[in-house]
Amino acid sequence: MIIAAAQEPFDLVNGPLIRAFIIRLAEEDHVLFNAAPHIVSDQWSSGVFSHEIATIYNALSTNSPIPLPDLSIQYADYSMWQRGWLQGIY
Repeated sequence: MIIAAAQEPFDLVNGPLIRAFIIRLAEEDHVLFNAAPHIVSDQWSSGVFSHEIATIYNALSTNSPIPLPDLSIQYADYSMWQRGWLQGIY
């Protein structure tokens, strides 16, 4: 199942552009499969995503607070900055 999902090409026009599912191997043993084409996520972003998923999972599995910092900006802030930059405002 994982090999077939990894080899299946993405339809960049119609999507979906992210493929993710959880495979239950045993009652307490699972695997998270996550794939996306490079147009959606590069290797660096995938590493950040994997690290944050592991951090959140570990916190939730021990009833601990999630130790991720708040984002300093939101995507909307970045897109407004980028629009201004492209228009020569910044």
